[in-house]
Amino acid sequence: MRRRLNVREWLALLGVVLAAFVFTAVHVANHEALSPVDEYAYLDYLDKVPTQGIVGDSYTDEFAREAFLCHGTRGFGGPHQDCDSPAALQDDDAFPIDGRTSAGIYSPAYFWITWAAAQPFTWAGLDPIVAFRFTGGIWLAAAAALMFFALRRLGVGLVSRSAGVLLMTGSLGAYWAHTYVSTDATALPAGAALLLVALRILDGQRHGWLLPVVAALASLAKLQNLAAVGLISLFLVLAAVADGARAPAALWRTRAVRLAVAAVAAGLLAQVIWVVYRSLTADGSALDLEPAYDFGPGAVFGEAFRFLPSLDFAVQFPSAMPTTADNILSGVLGLLGTGGVVGLLFVARHPDRHASLAEASLVAALIVGPLLAVATYVVAGYYVQLPVRYGLSMLPAFLACTTCLFDRRPVGRAAVGSVAAVAYVVALSIPNA
Repeated sequence: MRRRLNVREWLALLGVVLAAFVFTAVHVANHEALSPVDEYAYLDYLDKVPTQGIVGDSYTDEFAREAFLCHGTRGFGGPHQDCDSPAALQDDDAFPIDGRTSAGIYSPAYFWITWAAAQPFTWAGLDPIVAFRFTGGIWLAAAAALMFFALRRLGVGLVSRSAGVLLMTGSLGAYWAHTYVSTDATALPAGAALLLVALRILDGQRHGWLLPVVAALASLAKLQNLAAVGLISLFLVLAAVADGARAPAALWRTRAVRLAVAAVAAGLLAQVIWVVYRSLTADGSALDLEPAYDFGPGAVFGEAFRFLPSLDFAVQFPSAMPTTADNILSGVLGLLGTGGVVGLLFVARHPDRHASLAEASLVAALIVGPLLAVATYVVAGYYVQLPVRYGLSMLPAFLACTTCLFDRRPVGRAAVGSVAAVAYVVALSIPNA
């Protein structure tokens, strides 16, 4: 049985959770324009949740349309004149996809939770858009706490542990997912939760059923969270092999492998059920989105290096000009994240739990892109080149490898702690729009 947290650990945990809230609050307070990553459609979904529960492929309503016209969209134009006039709000041609929502493909899981979490902020008098954005801090704080406990189970010291959480909290992926309204806000909590539950299983803890449950919920929240489900399931299999179970029959008898298979099955089944439900309840007016790229073997294999080596998981849009802060954070995360995985492969003992995590992270980074491309095509019915943010749920595992590597020597702990602190401060200075 693991010892309880001591005072220093409680203070460190409080610090990283507070850092998550501060990160979100600082940027939300300075945002004006909407995010180009479908925030307009997500706001429409959130506005309809209290009355509709589940939003299909419908036209957007006045709330989201006014936000789109009066706030503008980052990188695509500023506020419009007469943005709240009835004529402007009723002009379908003035909005993306001729006024239709693109959020109907999502299950309501993220939107129900986000709407409920935003209510205390609205009761306090905050604008609804600001309130919805502030919930990103709750999602990020949850990811920070889960990551903290996962790194503790990996035996990472307090300095490196806190550094790993700060690197995640102050990443470009966290900026886009947790300071705007975005379904990507579920990625980091999902990845960290799956890692923590997997480590509990390897430690012989009870409640292994949590792994398939978390996998199903993560998949329902967003299809692309299956990336973390696959990575963590592979980690459990490799850890079982490292423990001596190499024959197929012996592997299947291990609790870790059975739960890994159950997690993948639960994640896939959750999406299948949602896709079937959508098809049965469709009103015949589904969006007709033409594929931007031809889907075939070449496109699938081209996704293999989508997430390596940069690991910045940032949002790219046509007029985006990387700032100094963007370049620093992208460089730091790419170097530490990719370097941590590769470096741990070389220095970890084989077989070893740390080595198994590094192996799973590297393999997943290479195969998740092609698999997600196929899954997205099956679920959405079209193919576009995957945004790098689709791999965000794998970031906790990558950074776990980084912290395990640097925690081996005092100089490494000092280095990763210093870099993480500086990177977090830089992240607070990311320009907003």
